[in-house]
Amino acid sequence: MSLRERVQRAIASPVDDAERLLAQTPHAGDHERLTILIEGWFRGLAGALEELAIEVDELRRERFERDEPASPEPHSGAPPPAGEPAGPARGEDTTGLDEAALAERARTARKETEALREDDG
Repeated sequence: MSLRERVQRAIASPVDDAERLLAQTPHAGDHERLTILIEGWFRGLAGALEELAIEVDELRRERFERDEPASPEPHSGAPPPAGEPAGPARGEDTTGLDEAALAERARTARKETEALREDDG
């Protein structure tokens, strides 16, 4: 089952339950009916977010396993070899940078990627 189907099912089930409950309580006031309906939607959205979180965790786990080096490389001050990206993927700390610096770094990375694609193409 695809992620999209899992998310749709996670939303639909609580919403359907809320609609069934509304059908069983025809004499409920407007406030109570709205509360039941909203609660159903909130439960559905919470379930959808849980499905997305599970998928993100799985993707991170797969990426970590794929990117984990067989033997740890000693860290040197030398720039990365040609063809390897510079930046956070290489262990560079970006926590102290402001938005402008991060935007500049992103532009530089895009230019480097574009240049590498042109060289390969």
